[in-house]
Amino acid sequence: MRTRLFLAATLAALGLIVLVSQEGRTDLAAAQSTSCTSPSISASPSSAPSGTQINVLAQGFAAGAQVTLTVTGPAQTSATAVANQNCQVAFGINTVGDPGGNYTVVVSGSCHCGGTQTLRTTYFLTGGGTTASPTQSLPFTATPTQGCFSTVGVTFQQPSCPTATPTFPFPTFTATPPFFPTLSPTFGPSCGVPAASISNSRIRAGQGTNIVATGFLPGSSVLLQINSPGGVNNFSTTAAAQGNCVASFAVSTSPTDAVGHYSGQIIGQNSAGNTVIVNVDFDVFVDGRRPRFPSRAPTSP
Repeated sequence: MRTRLFLAATLAALGLIVLVSQEGRTDLAAAQSTSCTSPSISASPSSAPSGTQINVLAQGFAAGAQVTLTVTGPAQTSATAVANQNCQVAFGINTVGDPGGNYTVVVSGSCHCGGTQTLRTTYFLTGGGTTASPTQSLPFTATPTQGCFSTVGVTFQQPSCPTATPTFPFPTFTATPPFFPTLSPTFGPSCGVPAASISNSRIRAGQGTNIVATGFLPGSSVLLQINSPGGVNNFSTTAAAQGNCVASFAVSTSPTDAVGHYSGQIIGQNSAGNTVIVNVDFDVFVDGRRPRFPSRAPTSP
């Protein structure tokens, strides 16, 4: 896609300057080592017009480790950087030309206390024809587990933490850790498994049908793409998922539309914020007439 990455600001307080080019190469200038902090990630601003630079800061990685950033959504991109001596990395995301919608940022690499970790956050762009509202970022909360800790919005893969030493920023965790009290994670609405239904899968040319998509994140933009016989009547349209996780499409045809099998895909985000695809098909026919391939597509209001 068209998304490009570059450094948006100099993180002087962190002693870190990371330059990220369009090809994903990085250069690093790190200050003197201080101490590592608990894993966290943030995207700022979390909601902005398309064309605004999004700054991502992630921490808790092993100093000197290569860290990978991946952005998915209406546009995709990826890049790598090296964690500084404070176990932090920063990226700037240039969103000029990117379509509006919800984007998911995933940053992964080696954890400073061993193993690997993956941090996730989201941001929302307005523009590009969408009117959907942004999704809620998962809060950064922690609960103790297996002698270490896990997080909501953070995948932390480590069998056990080492015993604390004078140079290690975390003490040995017990059943009641002093730095990570037990918190109840909060999630968005549960919409079930995304699916689609069609009121009439066999349509006489000139008539219409209704397509209902369920299981999509409320407020998110849902895309319907239809591929026609011979590819001459392809079209697409969008609808916003309602509070009940449903997006509806009304598809109409013309008497001159191509006769044959139409295959469709419904693309959007489920309640967990992941991009999913649901297939839906229908046929267009004309009594006693052979298939033809005109130059116009069925329309969806």
